[in-house]
Amino acid sequence: MFYHILKVQQAKMLGDPTIIFQIFIQPIIFTLLFGYLYQSSGKSDAALLAVFIGVAQMTMWQVLLYAGGIIVRHEFNRERTIFYSLLSQTDLFGIWAKRLFFCILLSTPSFVISIVTGITVFQISLGMTDFIYIVIGILLYSAALYAIGLPIVLLLFLTIHGGKIIQTVTYPIFLLSGMIVSVDYFPPFIKGIAYLFPITWSTHWIQDVFIHNRVDWMFLMYTLLISILYGLFARVIYQFIMNKIRVRGEINL
Repeated sequence: MFYHILKVQQAKMLGDPTIIFQIFIQPIIFTLLFGYLYQSSGKSDAALLAVFIGVAQMTMWQVLLYAGGIIVRHEFNRERTIFYSLLSQTDLFGIWAKRLFFCILLSTPSFVISIVTGITVFQISLGMTDFIYIVIGILLYSAALYAIGLPIVLLLFLTIHGGKIIQTVTYPIFLLSGMIVSVDYFPPFIKGIAYLFPITWSTHWIQDVFIHNRVDWMFLMYTLLISILYGLFARVIYQFIMNKIRVRGEINL
């Protein structure tokens, strides 16, 4: 029953018109919009490329949230009693991790579309080194997004009020991560909070490479380290929820 629900929802993701728009159309629109705005202000090609990567990051984030929401949209609410019964008997942490990984893969084409659109339309010359850094940036950001998304999406999947958690928690993280405004412009206290998120480290690494022409490999190590900590944190959240379900038969966070 549980696996059937997941398969049905995964199929819905692939055919959902909103996800198709977010992956294939939205990155083109925002890449052109921000590209022309930044080009008219005299930004360099490297700065434009960083903007395109930022647009792709925003799109990946939106696809992840929307796709995660689809998984819990109807069937889990209607079958909550069966759902909790299954959770109390099975260790599903690995299954949730695979669902999230699927959502990350689903959002990755938007990253590529944004970069290709920006390079083609604005005729940005791209060397092999830049291409390698873009690939590293995609992998680094995807890993960071996976790490930060794991505990958040677990809360979304496993709680009745998951939608509220997404609204109140994820968008401040989105703003603080430096995708819209560089964390360098934040006050020290806010900047310190921002660097608790692995996506902040990965975004800063991308900005350093393409705007400041500086490669700091320590940022990659920090991103991986914090990502591992988030994975452990997600496991703790999962175990806490499982314990409450086993005791009460239901959970209401």
